[in-house]
Amino acid sequence: MSTRTILMIGTMTVALAGCPKSEGDKPAPSATATPSVTAPVATPSVTASAAPSASAAPALAPAELKITASASTMAFDVTKFYVKTGQQVHVVFENKAPGTLPHNWVLLKPGKEASYAASVVNAVDAGYYADAPDVLAHTALVKPGDKTEMTFTAPSDPGDYPYICTFPGHYMMMKGVLIVKAP
Repeated sequence: MSTRTILMIGTMTVALAGCPKSEGDKPAPSATATPSVTAPVATPSVTASAAPSASAAPALAPAELKITASASTMAFDVTKFYVKTGQQVHVVFENKAPGTLPHNWVLLKPGKEASYAASVVNAVDAGYYADAPDVLAHTALVKPGDKTEMTFTAPSDPGDYPYICTFPGHYMMMKGVLIVKAP
């Protein structure tokens, strides 16, 4: 804080000290007007504020993952995406037409792609999805020409987290990795 700023604050403080605080605090009007005299102002001491702590780091802006499935190539257009631990991730998932097959996007714990895909192969009514400890985030099954959105929090542990389409037989071609790094 500069000396000029300190002097301005000190002057304003002295000027305000003589102001009434409420209607009942008004001084009685005097019969004769006398000019007000302002006493010299002492310069207040300045104390430096403590540096912000490391735990008060600014929040990360949400990451946006726009990903498209293509029926003609049976692949995601984004196969690698980077985020920070604990960061909010907004997924916009689109299944491009033309095509006849629905697709989804499922984020899993590392190494769980094959076992999870096999576990939902008969879950037709549930859109080839089932709640499981290995699932970190997912979208609904999306028909060709449609899209969906969802938001999740990135894992707190750095690492490479696979994402796949769990429609039967798709996970071997429709896959990618969410790379989570410490901030």
